[in-house]
Amino acid sequence: MGYVFRLGQVGVFVEVTGQAAQEQAVEAQARQFAGLQQDRVRAALQPSASASPTPATAPSAPPTPPVPAATAKPAPVSPPVAPAPVPAVPADPYCRPGEQPQFHFGFATLSAKLGGRMGSPTSCEYGDPRGSGDTLQATDKGLSFYRQSTNTPTFTTGFEHWALTDADLVYWTGDSIDPPGDAQPAGVHSCLAPVTARVSASCRDLTRQAELALDV
Repeated sequence: MGYVFRLGQVGVFVEVTGQAAQEQAVEAQARQFAGLQQDRVRAALQPSASASPTPATAPSAPPTPPVPAATAKPAPVSPPVAPAPVPAVPADPYCRPGEQPQFHFGFATLSAKLGGRMGSPTSCEYGDPRGSGDTLQATDKGLSFYRQSTNTPTFTTGFEHWALTDADLVYWTGDSIDPPGDAQPAGVHSCLAPVTARVSASCRDLTRQAELALDV
């Protein structure tokens, strides 16, 4: 007895033989056997999911080693710069500790009369190194000189002289450090005083200006 079944595009024929007296039993066995064969063929043609090959897993990339962070180098520290020393102002050798140059007594009176022509003191008043009893004091315009024997304070630029006498403030030019007999009152311009051997440059300029004015 044969039994035919189909799986997809495949046809299967199962033949079972037996005695004629056992026809019914053979038919039942044939169907049972055909069913078993059908299951076997189906299993052979359609393998189970467990039999299918497992796809190979791609090897994972090796872990990337961590990149060490760059450590910033500390900035070089410059040594502190010492401030430049401030030059000490030299103390006047004739001033006492804490004393500043300024005019006193007759020099102060003479400075008040002469104003800017006498300038400002650059030293304190000091005694004559020769021991005469006279005193001196330097200014930024010349030298103040006090004659003790005549009680006369004077000031000179080197060529021009002023002195504070009992009469009044007088003016003269030349080499004499004491007021001569022909010294003029300081109110009279020196260019109008009696002619001396030396004439200052300011007088020559004034004379030249007068000559030019007369020529006009």
